[in-house]
Amino acid sequence: MLFNLLRWLDASPTHYWLVAWSAFALVAALSLICLLLRPRASVVAKSSFVQCGDARRFAGVRWPMLFDNRQYPDPDESQFIAGR
Repeated sequence: MLFNLLRWLDASPTHYWLVAWSAFALVAALSLICLLLRPRASVVAKSSFVQCGDARRFAGVRWPMLFDNRQYPDPDESQFIAGR
C-alpha cells in the first residue's frame, strides 16, 4: 500500500503538491483553531495537538527523504543535489 501511495505521488508533481499543501492547510487550520477558541485544556494537550499536525506536515512535504533515500548512480549528482 505504501509503495502504491509513493508511486501515485511520484506520478505527477500535482499529486505531490496537492498532498503537501493539504497537509500545510490542515496544520494552519489547527493552529488557528487553537488560537481562536482557546480551549480550557492544558498547555500540554494543545501542544501535542499542534505537534501532531506538524509531524504530518513534515512527513507530507519531505516524503522522498523519509521513504526513498537512495543515492543516484552518479555520486557527483547526489552531492550536487545535497548542496555540496
